[in-house]
Amino acid sequence: MNEKQKRFDGYLFSKLSAIGSKSEGPSYWLQQWDYKELAIVKHAKAWQDDPALRKLLGTKVTIIGEYDGGSTSSSSSPGCRCGSPPSTSSTM
Repeated sequence: MNEKQKRFDGYLFSKLSAIGSKSEGPSYWLQQWDYKELAIVKHAKAWQDDPALRKLLGTKVTIIGEYDGGSTSSSSSPGCRCGSPPSTSSTM
């Protein structure tokens, strides 16, 4: 973890985005323990599934990455740019 990266803990879930368009696909979100939701900037194209995130849906995870404040995410919501794949957290 470098000086720009932070640890984000929470519950990983997805939302279906751009329904009915050629860009329809999942967007991934982290619900933190204070109920804030962060969009996860994934390493796959917007309309494609991300296998590393898909297998962890519905679990408590820890993500190491950079907080982008919503400026570089495809949505206007604050987000997290993953530096490494999320891992399950057994301490929560």
